[in-house]
Amino acid sequence: MVSVEAVSLRLRYEAFSKYAAGISKCKDTDALAHMLVKHVKYLMPFNFGRVVVFKSDYFHEIRYDKHKTLITVGTGLVLKGLERLALTTMIPKLVTKQEIPFELIADIFEGFDINENDYEELALVPLSNKTVYTAFFGFASRPKLRISQIDNQFAKLMLDLYLTKFSEIKLSLDAQLQSAVIESNLQLISAKNAEIERVLINQEQLIKERTAQLQARNTALEEYSWITSHEIRRPLANILGLLQLAQADMNDLDNLRDVINLLTSSAYELDEEIKRANILLNKDLTGGFIAET
Repeated sequence: MVSVEAVSLRLRYEAFSKYAAGISKCKDTDALAHMLVKHVKYLMPFNFGRVVVFKSDYFHEIRYDKHKTLITVGTGLVLKGLERLALTTMIPKLVTKQEIPFELIADIFEGFDINENDYEELALVPLSNKTVYTAFFGFASRPKLRISQIDNQFAKLMLDLYLTKFSEIKLSLDAQLQSAVIESNLQLISAKNAEIERVLINQEQLIKERTAQLQARNTALEEYSWITSHEIRRPLANILGLLQLAQADMNDLDNLRDVINLLTSSAYELDEEIKRANILLNKDLTGGFIAET
């Protein structure tokens, strides 16, 4: 004859198989949390419970009873005395409601309709992945029921499966986030490179323009130098020579008339060359060849 305990244990393992199948299909941590709450009633003699997964400053918390589930994600997890003790020893802890003030339970399960008559005992089962996350599973027995060693074992099995899948999902999400950050940085670098390329092209074009302007200026200055040293000097030399001729014989009117005509012609020639030199000089000084930037 099969005992009631054996039938109950078989039903629990069947329920655990369904829980494991459901957990394996979860794609995010919220779905994972709801999957645990959905199946925990078939596996644990619970009235309300709490599961917390944490790493460094990050934590993911589930609080639930038969009617309500709250999921909290945050930083700065504050561990209570029993939690600290269990996590230090990594040994499941079991206490009666007489050993823990109800005010502590009411504080943890703020927003839930829980009173002192809703449970007999409290259990806390810790688990550590060591390299990734640490977690604990706290649950309360139904009124007038005790928490057995089998209950703790199933709690650990449930938490182990939950923590493994949680780590897998978070690793995938973190990888996606890192990939998105890398992609964003690559786009930023690409944009900066394009900007630098545009600046270099503009600088190259500016250098070409400045070089052309300097060459044009040098050409103008060379022409200006040629005018001042040759074109202006020639009519000026003619004027000086003609003045000497005029001074040599001031009484020869015909000679003076010819000298004056030649002086006039040389003066006009000198005036034209000075005008041409001034045009070149003014063009250079006013930026005709050197552009301001």
